[in-house]
Amino acid sequence: VALLAIWFAPSLLGLEDVIFASETNPVADADTSDSDNTATGTEGNLENEVIITGTCTLRVIDTEGNPARRVMVVVTPEDRVDTRVLTTDDNGYVTLENMPSGVEHTVQTSEYDGVRLVSSPTIIYSEGQSNEYTAVVELARTAEVLMLTADGTSQYTIEQISLVLRNADGSEEYGTYYSNENGVIEIPCLFPGTYSYEVSEGQYYVPINSTGTFEIVNDDVEIEILGQF
Repeated sequence: VALLAIWFAPSLLGLEDVIFASETNPVADADTSDSDNTATGTEGNLENEVIITGTCTLRVIDTEGNPARRVMVVVTPEDRVDTRVLTTDDNGYVTLENMPSGVEHTVQTSEYDGVRLVSSPTIIYSEGQSNEYTAVVELARTAEVLMLTADGTSQYTIEQISLVLRNADGSEEYGTYYSNENGVIEIPCLFPGTYSYEVSEGQYYVPINSTGTFEIVNDDVEIEILGQF
C-alpha cells in the first residue's frame, strides 16, 4: 500500500502536468536585437516609420503668362486628408511646406471666385528634385452695359432695365441682371468667350439694339445699348 501511494503521488499533486509542460513549451531566449526598430522603420513596425517631407512651390499664371495675384487654390492629397487652402502672393506663388514624399496632390480653383483652371499639375514632393510646379488659369472679367440715347451721346438714369445673358447661340441662359441707379448693368465673373443678350423695355425707355452679342477676351468690356424715350 505504501508503494502504490508513492507511485501515484505525482499525479495526485499535479506535478506530472508541470513536468510535461516544461518539456513541450520551453521558454525562448529573449531577443535583444533592435533590427526592427531602425530609424527608417519597416512594414511590420509602422509606428517607427519616418515620413520624409519637404517644400514645393506652385506658381499660378493666366493664359498670357502673367502672375495670377490673390487667387485662392485648393491643394488636396490623394487620400483627401490635410487639404490645404492657400492664396497666391503678388507674384502668383504659393509655398507648400511639409509635403510628404511620393504623395500625389491635385490643384483646384473655384469658378465662383472667378478663376477657371486651364491646366493643372499633379504635385508630388521628391527629395533632391526642384519641386516647382505651374498651373494656368483663366480669370473672369466684367461686362458693363450702358443705357444710352439713340445718338449715343447721353446717358440717363434708367433703373430696373433687365438683361438676360445667354451663351453665344442663345441655347443656355446664365442669368438676369438689372440696371442700377446710374443706368448701368454690371455682369461680373465672365470668362473669355462669346455671349448673347436680350434687353427688356423700361417704363419710359425702349432699346433699339435690344439683342446682340459681345466677346470677352482678356479685358473687361463695355457694351452700349441705344434706346429712346
